[in-house]
Amino acid sequence: MTDAAYTPTQVIPPGLGEAVEELPYWFVIGGHAVRCFCPYRPSRDVDFGVKAAGDLVDLLAQLRRTGEVELIEQSEHTVHLRWSGIDVSVFVLERLAGWRVVRACGIIEV
Repeated sequence: MTDAAYTPTQVIPPGLGEAVEELPYWFVIGGHAVRCFCPYRPSRDVDFGVKAAGDLVDLLAQLRRTGEVELIEQSEHTVHLRWSGIDVSVFVLERLAGWRVVRACGIIEV
């Protein structure tokens, strides 16, 4: 259970939400995590967290299957890209992953 008013797939851009909705391991961080509580607050990019490097690889593969990906920068634990015109970053955040609830961290967890 979370104290957020909205789920991440309700606040991230619809096409992107549909592309990642079935994947079990991601969660939002940054501006879109805040939008789960304050959906009127704009955020230009989408930042995802995942628990492990393998999850990052899988999420990147899913994004490539579902849209046009322009890779900007990639390392073992971070990727920055543009997916169908949307700026997206994915970070391996093993320690933070334990605090996620319904794909976002609640106020109590943070």
